[in-house]
Amino acid sequence: MDRLAELRESQALTLRDLAERSGVDANTINQVELGHRKPRPSTLRKLAKALNVEVSDLVREPAVPLDEAPREAGLAGADPSAKLAAASMLEEIAGLWAEQLARGFYDRRTLGRMRAAGFVLAAIHEARFREVRETLPPHFRAQLEAAEEQFADIGAQLWEAQQALEEDGRGHRAAADELAPRREAKREEFLKQLRGSKQARHA
Repeated sequence: MDRLAELRESQALTLRDLAERSGVDANTINQVELGHRKPRPSTLRKLAKALNVEVSDLVREPAVPLDEAPREAGLAGADPSAKLAAASMLEEIAGLWAEQLARGFYDRRTLGRMRAAGFVLAAIHEARFREVRETLPPHFRAQLEAAEEQFADIGAQLWEAQQALEEDGRGHRAAADELAPRREAKREEFLKQLRGSKQARHA
Protein backbone atom coordinates (compact mmCIF):
# COMPACT_ATOMS: atom_id res chain seq x y z
CA MET A 1 0.00 0.00 0.00
CA ASP A 2 2.03 2.89 -1.36
CA ARG A 3 -0.19 5.47 0.34
CA LEU A 4 0.60 4.09 3.80
CA ALA A 5 4.33 4.20 3.17
CA GLU A 6 4.04 7.72 1.75
CA LEU A 7 2.14 9.01 4.79
CA ARG A 8 4.52 7.31 7.23
CA GLU A 9 7.60 8.70 5.49
CA SER A 10 6.08 12.18 5.19
CA GLN A 11 5.95 12.25 9.00
CA ALA A 12 9.54 10.95 9.26
CA LEU A 13 8.37 7.79 11.01
CA THR A 14 10.18 4.48 10.88
CA LEU A 15 8.28 1.20 10.82
CA ARG A 16 9.09 0.82 14.50
CA ASP A 17 7.81 4.33 15.28
CA LEU A 18 4.49 3.65 13.58
CA ALA A 19 4.25 0.25 15.23
CA GLU A 20 4.65 1.84 18.67
CA ARG A 21 2.09 4.55 17.91
CA SER A 22 -0.50 2.24 16.41
CA GLY A 23 -0.07 -1.01 18.29
CA VAL A 24 0.27 -2.81 14.95
CA ASP A 25 3.31 -5.09 14.57
CA ALA A 26 6.10 -3.54 12.48
CA ASN A 27 6.33 -6.65 10.31
CA THR A 28 2.60 -6.43 9.60
CA ILE A 29 2.97 -2.78 8.59
CA ASN A 30 5.87 -3.68 6.31
CA GLN A 31 3.88 -6.49 4.66
CA VAL A 32 0.92 -4.15 4.13
CA GLU A 33 3.13 -1.44 2.60
CA LEU A 34 4.68 -3.96 0.23
CA GLY A 35 1.26 -5.24 -0.79
CA HIS A 36 1.99 -8.73 0.54
CA ARG A 37 -0.75 -8.58 3.12
CA LYS A 38 -4.29 -7.24 3.05
CA PRO A 39 -4.97 -5.11 6.16
CA ARG A 40 -8.07 -5.78 8.23
CA PRO A 41 -10.42 -2.79 8.65
CA SER A 42 -9.46 -2.65 12.35
CA THR A 43 -5.78 -2.46 11.36
CA LEU A 44 -6.51 0.37 8.93
CA ARG A 45 -8.31 2.26 11.69
CA LYS A 46 -5.34 1.90 14.07
CA LEU A 47 -2.87 3.04 11.44
CA ALA A 48 -5.03 5.98 10.39
CA LYS A 49 -5.39 7.10 14.00
CA ALA A 50 -1.64 6.84 14.57
CA LEU A 51 -0.97 8.93 11.47
CA ASN A 52 -3.74 11.39 12.34
CA VAL A 53 -5.53 10.83 9.03
CA GLU A 54 -8.83 9.31 7.93
CA VAL A 55 -8.97 5.64 6.96
CA SER A 56 -9.97 6.76 3.49
CA ASP A 57 -6.69 8.69 3.21
CA LEU A 58 -4.77 5.41 3.33
CA VAL A 59 -6.50 4.14 0.20
CA ARG A 60 -7.55 7.40 -1.46
CA GLU A 61 -6.81 7.67 -5.16
CA PRO A 62 -8.56 9.43 -8.08
CA ALA A 63 -12.17 8.27 -8.21
CA VAL A 64 -13.20 6.01 -11.08
CA PRO A 65 -16.85 4.96 -11.34
CA LEU A 66 -17.35 1.25 -10.80
CA ASP A 67 -19.44 1.09 -13.97
CA GLU A 68 -16.40 2.17 -16.01
CA ALA A 69 -14.37 -0.78 -14.76
CA PRO A 70 -14.90 -4.39 -15.84
CA ARG A 71 -17.45 -6.11 -13.61
CA GLU A 72 -17.03 -9.22 -11.47
CA ALA A 73 -13.91 -11.23 -12.32
CA GLY A 74 -12.94 -8.65 -14.93
CA LEU A 75 -12.08 -6.23 -12.13
CA ALA A 76 -8.89 -8.21 -11.62
CA GLY A 77 -7.42 -6.39 -14.60
CA ALA A 78 -8.46 -2.93 -13.43
CA ASP A 79 -5.92 -0.24 -12.63
CA PRO A 80 -4.85 -0.74 -8.98
CA SER A 81 -4.77 3.05 -8.51
CA ALA A 82 -8.50 3.29 -9.32
CA LYS A 83 -11.04 4.11 -6.64
CA LEU A 84 -14.43 2.42 -6.42
CA ALA A 85 -17.20 4.96 -6.82
CA ALA A 86 -19.26 3.08 -4.23
CA ALA A 87 -16.51 3.48 -1.62
CA SER A 88 -16.20 7.18 -2.41
CA MET A 89 -19.95 7.63 -2.07
CA LEU A 90 -20.06 6.05 1.40
CA GLU A 91 -17.09 8.15 2.51
CA GLU A 92 -18.65 11.37 1.23
CA ILE A 93 -21.98 10.73 2.96
CA ALA A 94 -20.26 9.73 6.20
CA GLY A 95 -18.14 12.88 6.04
CA LEU A 96 -21.16 15.10 5.42
CA TRP A 97 -23.10 13.58 8.31
CA ALA A 98 -20.10 13.77 10.63
CA GLU A 99 -19.82 17.48 9.82
CA GLN A 100 -23.52 18.00 10.57
CA LEU A 101 -23.14 16.25 13.92
CA ALA A 102 -20.01 18.21 14.80
CA ARG A 103 -21.74 21.52 14.06
CA GLY A 104 -24.99 20.54 15.78
CA PHE A 105 -27.06 20.94 12.60
CA TYR A 106 -29.75 18.47 13.62
CA ASP A 107 -32.81 17.75 15.71
CA ARG A 108 -34.62 14.50 16.53
CA ARG A 109 -36.58 14.51 13.28
CA THR A 110 -33.49 15.18 11.17
CA LEU A 111 -31.53 12.42 12.88
CA GLY A 112 -34.37 9.97 12.33
CA ARG A 113 -34.48 10.80 8.64
CA MET A 114 -30.71 10.51 8.32
CA ARG A 115 -30.73 7.09 9.97
CA ALA A 116 -33.60 5.91 7.76
CA ALA A 117 -31.76 7.12 4.67
CA GLY A 118 -28.64 5.35 5.91
CA PHE A 119 -30.40 2.00 6.12
CA VAL A 120 -31.90 2.44 2.65
CA LEU A 121 -28.48 3.29 1.21
CA ALA A 122 -26.95 0.34 3.05
CA ALA A 123 -29.55 -2.07 1.64
CA ILE A 124 -28.94 -0.81 -1.92
CA HIS A 125 -25.17 -1.07 -1.37
CA GLU A 126 -25.42 -4.64 -0.05
CA ALA A 127 -27.56 -5.75 -3.00
CA ARG A 128 -25.11 -4.19 -5.45
CA PHE A 129 -22.11 -6.04 -4.03
CA ARG A 130 -23.75 -9.26 -2.84
CA GLU A 131 -22.58 -11.32 -5.81
CA VAL A 132 -19.34 -9.53 -6.70
CA ARG A 133 -17.79 -8.77 -3.30
CA GLU A 134 -15.71 -11.96 -3.23
CA THR A 135 -14.40 -11.33 -6.77
CA LEU A 136 -13.06 -7.84 -6.04
CA PRO A 137 -9.26 -7.46 -6.18
CA PRO A 138 -7.69 -6.91 -2.75
CA HIS A 139 -7.16 -3.16 -3.24
CA PHE A 140 -10.79 -2.61 -4.22
CA ARG A 141 -12.10 -4.76 -1.40
CA ALA A 142 -9.92 -2.93 1.14
CA GLN A 143 -11.35 0.39 -0.10
CA LEU A 144 -14.88 -0.92 0.14
CA GLU A 145 -14.49 -2.38 3.63
CA ALA A 146 -12.80 0.75 4.98
CA ALA A 147 -15.65 2.89 3.60
CA GLU A 148 -18.23 0.51 5.09
CA GLU A 149 -16.54 0.77 8.49
CA GLN A 150 -16.63 4.57 8.26
CA PHE A 151 -20.30 4.53 7.26
CA ALA A 152 -21.17 2.15 10.11
CA ASP A 153 -19.30 4.40 12.56
CA ILE A 154 -21.36 7.44 11.55
CA GLY A 155 -24.52 5.37 11.69
CA ALA A 156 -23.76 4.53 15.31
CA GLN A 157 -23.01 8.20 16.03
CA LEU A 158 -26.38 9.20 14.55
CA TRP A 159 -28.10 6.71 16.84
CA GLU A 160 -26.14 8.00 19.85
CA ALA A 161 -27.04 11.64 19.07
CA GLN A 162 -30.70 10.69 18.70
CA GLN A 163 -30.61 8.83 22.02
CA ALA A 164 -29.03 11.81 23.74
CA LEU A 165 -31.81 14.13 22.54
CA GLU A 166 -34.50 11.69 23.62
CA GLU A 167 -32.89 11.16 27.02
CA ASP A 168 -32.48 14.89 27.55
CA GLY A 169 -36.21 15.22 26.92
CA ARG A 170 -36.84 12.70 29.70
CA GLY A 171 -34.28 14.33 31.98
CA HIS A 172 -32.12 11.21 32.21
CA ARG A 173 -28.89 10.18 30.44
CA ALA A 174 -27.67 6.59 30.23
CA ALA A 175 -24.29 5.90 31.84
CA ALA A 176 -21.31 5.58 29.49
CA ASP A 177 -20.83 1.89 30.34
CA GLU A 178 -24.46 1.24 29.41
CA LEU A 179 -24.27 3.23 26.20
CA ALA A 180 -21.08 1.72 24.75
CA PRO A 181 -22.42 -1.81 24.07
CA ARG A 182 -25.64 -0.42 22.62
CA ARG A 183 -23.68 1.90 20.33
CA GLU A 184 -21.52 -1.02 19.17
CA ALA A 185 -24.66 -3.08 18.51
CA LYS A 186 -25.99 -0.29 16.29
CA ARG A 187 -22.67 -0.16 14.46
CA GLU A 188 -22.85 -3.91 13.83
CA GLU A 189 -26.42 -3.46 12.62
CA PHE A 190 -25.22 -1.02 9.98
CA LEU A 191 -22.40 -3.36 8.95
CA LYS A 192 -24.87 -6.22 8.50
CA GLN A 193 -26.99 -4.00 6.31
CA LEU A 194 -23.95 -3.02 4.24
CA ARG A 195 -22.35 -6.43 3.92
CA GLY A 196 -25.05 -8.94 4.63
CA SER A 197 -25.01 -11.04 7.80
CA LYS A 198 -22.45 -13.56 6.59
CA GLN A 199 -19.84 -11.01 5.52
CA ALA A 200 -20.35 -8.93 8.66
CA ARG A 201 -19.76 -11.93 10.90
CA HIS A 202 -16.49 -12.77 9.16
CA ALA A 203 -15.16 -9.22 8.87
